[in-house]
Amino acid sequence: MKLSIIIVNYNVRYFLELCLQSVYRACKDIESEVIVVDNNSSDHSEEAIASLFPQVKWIANKSNTGFAKANNIGIKQAQGKYILLLNPDTIVPENGFEECIRIMEQKPKIGALGIRMIDGSGTLLPESKRGFPSVWVAFCKFLGLAKLAPQSAAFNYYYMGHLPYDQSHEVEVLSGAFMMLREDLLQTLEGFDESYFMYGEDIDLSHRVRLAGYQNYYLADPPIIHFKGESTKKGNLNYTKTFHQAMMIFAKKYIAGSSKWMMIAFLQISIVIKAFFHFINTVLKTYGRILLDTIVVAASFYFIKGLWSEYYFGTPFYYPSSVVRVLSVFYFVIYIFSFYLFGLYDKWVGIRNLILSALFGFAIQLALYALLPSSLRYSRMIILLNFSFVFLYLMLSRLSMSKFFGFIKSISLKKEPIFCGDENEFQTVQQQATLLGSKLESIRYKSLTEALKDPSKQQIIFGSKQESYYKLIQAMSQHAGRKYFRFLSLDQQQLVGSDSKDEAGEIQTLLLTDHLSQDYYQRQKRVFDILFALLLLVLFPLLIFLQQNKIRFISNIISVLRSKKTWVGYLCQVENTRPCKSSVLNENHYLVNYNFQLQKDFIHHYSKHYSVFMDMEICLRCLDQLS
Repeated sequence: MKLSIIIVNYNVRYFLELCLQSVYRACKDIESEVIVVDNNSSDHSEEAIASLFPQVKWIANKSNTGFAKANNIGIKQAQGKYILLLNPDTIVPENGFEECIRIMEQKPKIGALGIRMIDGSGTLLPESKRGFPSVWVAFCKFLGLAKLAPQSAAFNYYYMGHLPYDQSHEVEVLSGAFMMLREDLLQTLEGFDESYFMYGEDIDLSHRVRLAGYQNYYLADPPIIHFKGESTKKGNLNYTKTFHQAMMIFAKKYIAGSSKWMMIAFLQISIVIKAFFHFINTVLKTYGRILLDTIVVAASFYFIKGLWSEYYFGTPFYYPSSVVRVLSVFYFVIYIFSFYLFGLYDKWVGIRNLILSALFGFAIQLALYALLPSSLRYSRMIILLNFSFVFLYLMLSRLSMSKFFGFIKSISLKKEPIFCGDENEFQTVQQQATLLGSKLESIRYKSLTEALKDPSKQQIIFGSKQESYYKLIQAMSQHAGRKYFRFLSLDQQQLVGSDSKDEAGEIQTLLLTDHLSQDYYQRQKRVFDILFALLLLVLFPLLIFLQQNKIRFISNIISVLRSKKTWVGYLCQVENTRPCKSSVLNENHYLVNYNFQLQKDFIHHYSKHYSVFMDMEICLRCLDQLS
């Protein structure tokens, strides 16, 4: 057998499906085998792959054994002359394997071969080739000197910046995302060192290849896509710690003398420093916007109150300070809660949610004004002026964040998405989108050439039946950063991709756009559950007589408040939706007089078009069935 391909999988089903489709195209004329070692995934990967690619040799581990050990399990089963270690979040071109094997057969001194990689936006991944991680190399990378001098051998040796990416050459370290080795050499080296759980094992293996007298070779063409960050979520503290610990293992093994202890000390110090900055970054990301909004909204209340008092009453101190303090707290708490409820602190937020959050906060302000005693009331004009300011602030601040931080998903994504691929597949997707009312109702078909000519930064969706992954990868590389690229999953119901190497790959539900699959609707449902439970407690002396099982009625209220139950149940129609809680009311309560098909249609409608008013109507209609 010429080639064995080993893929370690962990909860990346849709990426793995695309990867395998490209792999089998690249293996069309090569005697080969594909071995997938699964590290105890929970996303039904095995069932999906078995139905789509029954020829895959699937090895299911009972626990997450780590990247190195899982690869070694696959290596022991491999029978090919060449063994490719491949990440599941990759897409390879049709001519990729043939070219790699051709180069290795031409140059017998090559022990391991890597390849040029681009991320999901088409941007070059510098870790396609790397240098030996000495103390100086690690120091330059840590301080960012590599970015200041990207083509310098002195400051960017970590990525071997002095060697051009568009030329093939010998390097010191290859990436484990795509690493082809000679089987006899790999068996001699006994695979990866299992001391590394994740990260660093490819550096170690690359170094041992060179110690054995062979070369590590970087191949510039053809490139592959590595979505990067999907199977291993980078950018968090756990990654930093794990990576640096892996570097310590490497230093202890291969760096001699005083340099070893300098390297270890440097790594330990860098872990502490990065942990500190990661903590600050996490706090700012999590609470920074909340803090900023609180300061601005609270300050606006004081400022507008003073202006209005001066204008209308002739003095900025017309309202008592005690009243101002109490009302200012209520004011910004209501707005911050409204912002949270409508998802303004989520990763992405739409313009619609910005508007709704401001209007909801305004409505609560007016309701409180009507309920407050006259001694605590202040002018309704202050409420209106504050609402106007908050609305303007939200629009300006979030659009600014969108420009500088990508907070609001680019407006270009709201434009008509472009489909490139098989026309029959496009018609199927379009028909399903129209039938189900998905976000792709406005999708248009264009050839890849036509789509790339459009100067706007639109979203290009590649169909699952691509004629040539090679052309597609080349096009992405040439238009890096100028388009948003997504891949249609093989079941035509998911979009797979990533806009940056620093972000985890995304899986976006395509055809079933249920409201209840979104965080802010889940929050709204939870808020309704709590408020309705509290209302029941207030009205408990009256409502208790309506319930047949009075003990269970009390128990249900407590369970809802503890988030163990929800008042109204629903079906989790979208695969990626979180598990549904048990419910007090289900279709047997509020759809008892309807046939099965009508019940099924209503539940789908409820999940897709959910609003708190649906829950309110159902709960009030079933007020005597809450036990």
